[in-house]
Formats: sequence, structure tokens, C-alpha cells
Amino acid sequence: MKGDELLWGDEIEYGIFVCDPETKKIRLSLRGKEIMDELNDNEKLHSHRMEGCSWVPEYGAWMVEATPSRPYTGFATE
Repeated sequence: MKGDELLWGDEIEYGIFVCDPETKKIRLSLRGKEIMDELNDNEKLHSHRMEGCSWVPEYGAWMVEATPSRPYTGFATE
């Protein structure tokens, strides 16, 4: 539509890994759901302090994605 406000947001994708300190091998960690739930709980606890983000599943159980809790606008303050 003509004249609609441009809204946008960034997506940051995080891979979840575990490193064995003895063998120095890095493996995928399939704790995405557990970590995502904990991160969203922390966002709710601290929402009164600042703008936060929403944590959503990404590809497979070894990734999560962060997006702004509300979209950005065209202003520099965003």
C-alpha cells in the first residue's frame, strides 16, 4: 500500500555447540528448545528494563534465532 510505514528487524541465528575440553572436539548440541525456552523466560523477567528480543527455533534442534521483540521503524533512534 502507498504510504505504509516501513518496519524491519534483524535476525541473528545462533548455533549451539559443545566442546570436549580433553579431545578438543566440537559437536552439535541438540538443546535448542531447552535453551530457547530459558532465554524467552529471561526476556519476560527483564522486559521492564529494556527492549528485548524473541527467541524462536531455527534450523534443527541445534540452532535458535533472535529477532527484535517489536519491529524497528525508519527513525535513527531505533
